[in-house]
Amino acid sequence: MRPVAVCLAVLFLLSGCAGDPPEPSQRWVVEELGSRAEFRDVFFLDADHGWIVGGGHNIEGGILGETADGGRTWTFRSGIAKPLRQPGGLHLNAVWFQDRSTGFIVGDRYHLLRTVDGGEHWHKVSRNNRIWAHMRDLQFVDEQYGWAVGNGGLARTTDGGASWAPPDDPMRGQAIHFVDRERGWLVGKFGVIRSTTDGGGTWTTYENPEEMGKPDWWGLEFADDRNGWAVGEGGAIAHTGDGGKTWRRQTSGVPHILMDVDFVDRFQGWAVGFDRSTGSSTVISTMDGGATWAEQARIPSEGMRALFVLDREHAWAVGEQQRRSPRDGSQKLLRYEADQVEP
Repeated sequence: MRPVAVCLAVLFLLSGCAGDPPEPSQRWVVEELGSRAEFRDVFFLDADHGWIVGGGHNIEGGILGETADGGRTWTFRSGIAKPLRQPGGLHLNAVWFQDRSTGFIVGDRYHLLRTVDGGEHWHKVSRNNRIWAHMRDLQFVDEQYGWAVGNGGLARTTDGGASWAPPDDPMRGQAIHFVDRERGWLVGKFGVIRSTTDGGGTWTTYENPEEMGKPDWWGLEFADDRNGWAVGEGGAIAHTGDGGKTWRRQTSGVPHILMDVDFVDRFQGWAVGFDRSTGSSTVISTMDGGATWAEQARIPSEGMRALFVLDREHAWAVGEQQRRSPRDGSQKLLRYEADQVEP
């Protein structure tokens, strides 16, 4: 059964000087997923093929969703991770695919999983330590080099994910971003922002001035090697224009906990988050590198946690239900559409 698409908050000013080419119409569309699982991450290889991961207390082994039509319809399979000795389910927190065959998932309870057949089968990557506890974020910069980070620590692979090891300088964090094999950043709780120039071997901690505060940072994105953004508690957004040497707060205009941020270049980007007090989620956007942010969509009864921006015309956001009731239906996914208009 096809999901019901409902247009959300889609008003953009199209006025301008006579003779200006028309701007594309832009909107976020709600897709019913048919599941009440709690989803933590979304990843797309192209405009059609993508995956979401998550779990819940009643979903043993976590859950994986796959789409081949840009997120309009999904197929799900649970039990991705092997059954645990402890009762209850677990959360799969981040997903990354190198191509249509090779992918990785990290999650709670020491799970880092790998597939080489497009997700039909998943195998736990061997480990010899306990760094895998509650891994939250995952990124590859090429076919060989990748990183995973979470409350348990930081891990790195240099052989395409066949093996992983912690660096000499142990680090913990909530989100990570590398622009190449050497230069990367991570953010975490209590205002922590760190950077590395040697592939994660050693890290430098950014000393926050008082005006920055110490919010818990949950999301991180770099558009290039100089321009980056961190998002977190209370609508907090910080930006660097010098590769992380200095950071300055930006005004988001929303009180939500911002969980994720993504940019297509140093000017255009989005962030998503949710407000526990109202049980609603927000999508905010910027066209000027974060100098100004505006709310682009709001969805009730949802806690948007993850965002993936492929390009200017395609983006997706997913999360969990904040307030469950029969009228809320199943979990929702937000799908961004930007229809190009010929001049």
